Amino acid sequence: MNKATGPLIGTVIIILVLLLGSLYVFMQKRADDTNKPSNSEAVESSDESIDNEALTIEAELTAQEKEMDSLEAELDATNY
Repeated sequence: MNKATGPLIGTVIIILVLLLGSLYVFMQKRADDTNKPSNSEAVESSDESIDNEALTIEAELTAQEKEMDSLEAELDATNY
């Protein structure tokens, strides 16, 4: 009987380590899921960032158009 106790204890230890590891991974995934914003919050945040980006691009285009207009006015003012 002494020969069978060593492998049995080793098997029990391995099973316990696997169970504890899977429990740890499960709890980590559960904690990550509770910290994530809901889908509607993510969509609202995404919409806001897209709106902000569109406003920034529009402002840049307006500034470039004004610059082009002033350059054209300078060219028209010069005598060839």
